[in-house]
Amino acid sequence: MLRRYEDLLALPELSLVTVSDAVHRFYGDNHQPSWHDDRDANPRPSPMPMRWHDLLARARVPYAMTGSSWAELTGEIGRRPDLVLHPPTLWDDVCQNLISELVVAEGRQWLLRQEAMCRLLEHADAGPPAVHACVALADDPMVPVFITPLSLLDVTTEPGANRYILDQLGSPHNELAHQGALLATIRKLRAGHFRTDSEWQQLTASAQDLVADPGSDPTVRSLGGELFAGLARALPGRDGLLQRSAARHVGRQPVIWPDLSPAAAAVVKDVVDRARSLLPVEPADDDGVLATLIAEAMHSPNSDQRLYAVMLIAATPYRRPVAMAVLTVARRRLREWDPPLIASALRVLTLLKTPDHQELVYRLLTDPAVSPPLRHAAAGATPHWSARMDTRRWQRVLAVQRQRTKLAPSTLDVGILRALTYGVATDGHHELLRDIQAGPEDPSFPALARMVAHWWLRLPPQLLHAAGS
Repeated sequence: MLRRYEDLLALPELSLVTVSDAVHRFYGDNHQPSWHDDRDANPRPSPMPMRWHDLLARARVPYAMTGSSWAELTGEIGRRPDLVLHPPTLWDDVCQNLISELVVAEGRQWLLRQEAMCRLLEHADAGPPAVHACVALADDPMVPVFITPLSLLDVTTEPGANRYILDQLGSPHNELAHQGALLATIRKLRAGHFRTDSEWQQLTASAQDLVADPGSDPTVRSLGGELFAGLARALPGRDGLLQRSAARHVGRQPVIWPDLSPAAAAVVKDVVDRARSLLPVEPADDDGVLATLIAEAMHSPNSDQRLYAVMLIAATPYRRPVAMAVLTVARRRLREWDPPLIASALRVLTLLKTPDHQELVYRLLTDPAVSPPLRHAAAGATPHWSARMDTRRWQRVLAVQRQRTKLAPSTLDVGILRALTYGVATDGHHELLRDIQAGPEDPSFPALARMVAHWWLRLPPQLLHAAGS
């Protein structure tokens, strides 16, 4: 049905069905994925189509696939849960090439590859090699990508994935790895992936450590609250007893987050009303779904839930009106909002792929009087945005941040400069990346920022081209 709407509305192929599959997977319902068809009712699968063999051969060659071809290949794999490849190392090539493209892809091309990787992780024979590819990427000291490979592991029950997530939850490589481990743990907790006493012991011990020392990262603190809520549902009474049946108490509940305050509800209503007024024809009835999605996109502490809410909005005619409404409200209420809400609003605009917030972000990043939390919020909106600042503006942004780092250092400086470096990279400014990479003699650029620059400059141009197709 969704494919027909894509044809009717002249939308890019798989643009609706991929969003549908991703959202249904996140919420863990019994939705039948788009790659299922009538053949699945046949107990004897049809012979593998010749095109699949061609796709498999291409998938083993770096830079030879497109997002659509990854979807087609892994869709056929998903239809065949008993599929086994020989030699097993074939999976290693496929998984490595896919995740290499995934971590640099943007927008729809990213989502196609994200869903393709999830299908491999969920497959009996492909799952272990796919887990190994995610773990190897997260452990690679030369690759500053942590959240994606860790959060991907939330879809699989493979023991190795559980073990690695719990290890990173207790002793993460850094705050980004901690965020990825928390996101995966929260999703796994809801899905009932933790089943052994040792897993529950490790999980509760890490949760207790997080209570004792929540750290300074606001994302880690908010995700920690969601983790505690999930554990409270799984282990009622807090008597310390660990039961294998605890997973059943979690069930498949959606992400829980606090009821909106009156001020937050007012923001949501303001955005909804403005967005509705910007449609060519204003709907006759109130749209409760839109209000819920905007509330999730701007106020949920869970970045995955915010992402999927924005994906759903972006797949509708509301994309542009919501972007304009969010920007208007953000500009007007900038002085009233706290930094996490501003960060969410700016990320909503980045994910909706509208360039309109460039001026606001630029102003926040070049005004020396802006607080570190606000600069952190603005910096986080620059990677993968569609605004694409020119070299002169980026030079000004980096100069102001380096000056603030020297004159008024903050614990958020590393995160700000890492995000800005990532933004410079996705905007394609290689000369600026070389300046950032210059070396340890420039203390205003932390090691993590220089690592991002070094990693991006080493990426083959063929990889970036393939990930964009």
